[in-house]
Amino acid sequence: MINRIISTLLFLILPLFVSAENHRDINVRHISVEQGLSHYTVNSIYQDEFGFIWIGTMDGLNRYDGHRIKTFKPSYSDTSAIRENNIRAICGDGKGHLFIKGLNSLSEFDMKTGKFTMLKEDNVRHIYFDGERLWVAGGGYLTDLQQGDRQV
Repeated sequence: MINRIISTLLFLILPLFVSAENHRDINVRHISVEQGLSHYTVNSIYQDEFGFIWIGTMDGLNRYDGHRIKTFKPSYSDTSAIRENNIRAICGDGKGHLFIKGLNSLSEFDMKTGKFTMLKEDNVRHIYFDGERLWVAGGGYLTDLQQGDRQV
């Protein structure tokens, strides 16, 4: 039942993420755990400038290319890997960088190198990219992380 609801929601929501200038012929009927999605609970969906659909679930970050799903999960022996499984929000800067909010942390993914960098390890509640700055809100603070200024 839950898989059917998620499949229906994805079918209805995905067309909203395809813009006219980045139009690619991707026909998606449903994406589920059976197709490789890391978890049936989807917290966030984002389409990057290359047309990939990024799906944040309770058990990993997933990238869908229209055919296959690649899942990113923590590897504690690899410092360039993502650090959290529970992905709550995803946004990007349109220049090859994704910002991924875990349950409490914030990471950056460089699509060119395929590496993650931890930007803030705790108390991250909300993120938003306004086209120029990444805004980060937490317990009692609101700050922007400008390109090149990654210190919080």
